[in-house]
Amino acid sequence: ITTVTSLGHSFTATELKAIQKELPHSCWVIDGGAGAHCSNRREYFREINDARITGIIVGNGEVTPVLGAGNNTLRNKGDHAAERPVFELNDVQYVPGLHVNLISVKQFDKQGLYTITGGGRLFVISRTGNVLITGTLRQAPGLPDDLYVLDGEPVIYTGAISTPVL
Repeated sequence: ITTVTSLGHSFTATELKAIQKELPHSCWVIDGGAGAHCSNRREYFREINDARITGIIVGNGEVTPVLGAGNNTLRNKGDHAAERPVFELNDVQYVPGLHVNLISVKQFDKQGLYTITGGGRLFVISRTGNVLITGTLRQAPGLPDDLYVLDGEPVIYTGAISTPVL
């Protein structure tokens, strides 16, 4: 078990304040610096198991505890929820102390997936060329200039228990 992993980015106090102001707690950021997928909401997990790490170093240098790990299901943006493709995000760390949820580009690369950016858009592509999820560059005063936000939402599990089972 790794004790602590880093999320990779260091943010200035101004950038951290802008992130907290501009991005809602439920937001999913597709992050090239994150070492792990992380979610701050228990209801995004069907079940939670023991985590492979005990804490993460966040953008301000502090260590935030990891309370468990599991999978999250993400649904791409579209008009009809039942028709939108879903993508299973594996080995997501449950970190209630994070302001936003993080999708790790590094983890995608380790899985053999491709990330392509251009024109303010980000695409995660399978080995067979299928678009799995997409993101849009989020720009606002004070925000870092490389934050891509997921075009879609997680599946919420209404039967999820409110505390992790460790």
